[in-house]
Parts: sequence; structure tokens; C-alpha cells
Amino acid sequence: MTAFWLIVTHCSSLFPIGCLVWNYKVRKEKESLFLITRFLYTLFFSLLYHSYHVDDDEFINLSDNNKNVWTFLDAQQSSALIVSTVLYCCRIREPWFYIISYGMDTLLLCLYFFDLFAIIIYLLIITTFITFVLKYKTIIRFLKFFMYTCLSCVVFCIGSFYCYFYYSSSSDEKYILYHSLWHVFIFLSAGTGIILRFKLNNKLYPMPNRPTLNSI
Repeated sequence: MTAFWLIVTHCSSLFPIGCLVWNYKVRKEKESLFLITRFLYTLFFSLLYHSYHVDDDEFINLSDNNKNVWTFLDAQQSSALIVSTVLYCCRIREPWFYIISYGMDTLLLCLYFFDLFAIIIYLLIITTFITFVLKYKTIIRFLKFFMYTCLSCVVFCIGSFYCYFYYSSSSDEKYILYHSLWHVFIFLSAGTGIILRFKLNNKLYPMPNRPTLNSI
């Protein structure tokens, strides 16, 4: 399977980014702008890292001396983005949204410096679990009011977990296929989670309708 799929599947990130842009347009929530920048940073580092998998001299040709740098930045920013997205979708309010996001960003940076990958996985799982426990009312409302969207998000999350752990334990022959699928599933998970937050906020705190303009 061509390694170009590792690059092309980044297009699925347009789904969550588009949801964030729409959320900011309608509700003017500053957290949406913050998360958009996190997505763009992660996309930039991920594209540069995956450019090393493409065997084409006409494509981006980066120095092999910097490969470890882009690998490090891609992994660290991806993990930090997962945490920020979970906090955002579960409606963690500011300033705690920013405090926890930056705190976890720094902690993950330290853990990646020492290659403590097992601890990082446990940290992501525990952080997500604690967030779900603290915001259990939000999770219940998701299930109560938006069952099908919530189930779609769960299915996408399961797909991303399966692809991640499968390619992590398989040979390099399966890496391109399952990592490409992981890109699609993880961005679909983020997008549906953002939609859930948007729908619930609109239901609980509807925005006032703008007055109609009669002038041209």
C-alpha cells in the first residue's frame, strides 16, 4: 500500500476543524479557536513526520538528521491534542480547560523526553476516565438527547483504538494501512465529539436570534 495514504488521510482533519470553525461562528467560544490552533500544529508536525515514509524525491525532502525531531513532535502534540479534545468535548469550562491542557502538555513533553510510552498510554486513559467521571452529567445528556451521534462517536473511538494497538504490535507491512485508518477514525471521533458538545450547548443555552435587517 502506497505511503501517500498516510498523507492523504490527513484531509479527514477538515471535519473536526470545520466543526470548530462553525462552533466559533455561531457561539463565539474562545476554546474553539484554541483547539483549532492545536489541530493545525499537530497536522503540521504529523505531515512532516510522515513525509519520511514517502519514497519520492519530488515530495518533501527533509534531512534524515531531523527525523527524530519530527517523530518526537508528532507523538507529543498528538497526545496533547487528544487530551485537549476530550476536555473540550466534555465541556470543561475555562480557565480549567486551559490550565489542564497546558499542564498535560508539559507533563507529556517530559514523559516523551524519557521515552516512557507505557506511562503515556496509561496517563491518557486515566485522564479521559477522570474527565468522564467528573462530567458524567454531560455524558448522560449526550446519550439521552443525541443517542445516534453518541453511538457514532463511540464506534469511531473503538475503531481508532483498534487500529492504534494493532499497528503498534504488528509488522511494518501493516503500518501504512492501519495508521492511515487511525487518522480517519481519530478525526471522525473528534468531529462527532465536537458536534455533540455543540448540540448540547445549543439545547441548554440557545443563542438568541439576531434581528432581521431590512436594509440592503
